[in-house]
Amino acid sequence: MMYRFLIVDDEYYIRQHIRCCIPWENYDFQYAGEASSVSQAMEFLEHNGVELILLDISMPGQSGMDLLKLLDAKKRPHVIILTGFATFEYAREALKYGVSDYLLKPIKPETLTDAVISLKETLDRENNRTKALLQLEWTSAVIEQETQRNFFRSLYTGHVPARGEELLETYGIRPSSRYIVLILDTISKDKQNKHNGQKQADRLAMNNCAEQILSPFGFYLITPDGYGRSVIILEGLPSSISGQELTDLVQKLVKERFHLSLLSGYSISASGKAGDILAAYQNSLQFFWLRTIYGETIDVSQVFMPSLPVLDSLTALNNRLRLDLSGKQDTAVLRVLDKIFLLMKKHLFPIHALESEIVSLMGIAIHHAAERHLDILSSENDWNSLSCTDLIQSGLRLEEIKETFARLFSAFMRDQEQGDHHFIEEVVLQSQKIIDRDFAKACLSLNTIASELLISPSYLSRSFTKIQGISLTSYITKCRMEHARDLLQHTEMTIAQISEQSGYSDLFYFSKRFKSFWGVSPSRYRLTGASDMEVNKED
Repeated sequence: MMYRFLIVDDEYYIRQHIRCCIPWENYDFQYAGEASSVSQAMEFLEHNGVELILLDISMPGQSGMDLLKLLDAKKRPHVIILTGFATFEYAREALKYGVSDYLLKPIKPETLTDAVISLKETLDRENNRTKALLQLEWTSAVIEQETQRNFFRSLYTGHVPARGEELLETYGIRPSSRYIVLILDTISKDKQNKHNGQKQADRLAMNNCAEQILSPFGFYLITPDGYGRSVIILEGLPSSISGQELTDLVQKLVKERFHLSLLSGYSISASGKAGDILAAYQNSLQFFWLRTIYGETIDVSQVFMPSLPVLDSLTALNNRLRLDLSGKQDTAVLRVLDKIFLLMKKHLFPIHALESEIVSLMGIAIHHAAERHLDILSSENDWNSLSCTDLIQSGLRLEEIKETFARLFSAFMRDQEQGDHHFIEEVVLQSQKIIDRDFAKACLSLNTIASELLISPSYLSRSFTKIQGISLTSYITKCRMEHARDLLQHTEMTIAQISEQSGYSDLFYFSKRFKSFWGVSPSRYRLTGASDMEVNKED
């Protein structure tokens, strides 16, 4: 660190000598200026800070002693007195004002160097001590602030800490006073901003604006709750302004300066006691959630527990949702989901009723996923953010909550469809292996293959046709006819033997099927070969 010095002496050559006789920079000192009188020195010091004044004690008019008297003792820089032999006793008197040293004129470089080195050591110690004190003060302030935040976070979760009333008084909240408890938060411009540093910056801007609005109203305290929302505790309110008007003032300032929109909720505490502050916070939070979910313009006085017919309608919709999920009716599922959320919006479900329905929807999702072995924890399913508390308390609007479930259910059906396709492919592959292995058995049929694969014949039939493009019975016939043709062409076996080897116990029926498939009878094919064949692969 460089220290700045000022030379005060009425003689020009002495000032120049002091400035140039030693390499000041080598000792971390920088020339700041010079003055030839006390008045010049005072004018300079009004606009410039220095750590050292080299002061001539004897000057025309006001003396160096006068300058010492004019300087504020608390903010006085270090002073090195410059004096001649004739004023030595006068200089000793100046030492009572806390000057660091005195030097006899003419000033010798080595003497000045020693004084400067000694002073630098003193200044370094003072700086280190100041830094340590500032660090200690900063650390203490951070610890105190974090202790306060932890106290209120704990209080807002419903746990009144030990010595709660005493600590509230320490933080300025008097038990005999009433307080408005106001919850504020910014509305993120996009979903990404909810989870990055921009949200924190927006909240800081909001708090700065809130402090400007609140300062004329007396005591207030701003602390974050467990979700980072700002909770303002303000002592009383003048009769000329309401909690809503106060919120509107903050909203207006935040919008003008930072183009941000806010959500809010407020309530009045019965007293400054911990239980009453907690109750006011919880009431404010209900207000805040309702305005967050339904929109700022909601009339909270119209929020009631839904009637039994409405709840019955909701139950019927939930049952319909289960059926449509099971039937993989994608469009129907989303349509029912729309109806569920429209019903809740139309009848303004209170928070606990909203939570109950969200729990029901989660239960439907979990049950459906468990039945079909779907990966409900997949990140693409948004399940990591799907908890009742998070959906209600994380600032999502009702439409966004619906979209979250819509994405989840759509992902379920997409995963189920992909899983079904893989399963169908495996079923068809296994059925082909059975046919290739057993086509010579007369008992082989759609039913026997389905039984071996432990699936229904109708499901096997649909699946096989979907993958192969022909029916399973047609595929069996094809395998048998190709095998019979090869035997006729390459062996001396009788047609009866070939019929049996191809899975037909009835020779007449075999001949009929062969002619239907290849266009010629087995006996004619053996005589003429493939020249007369006209393949008919239809069953």
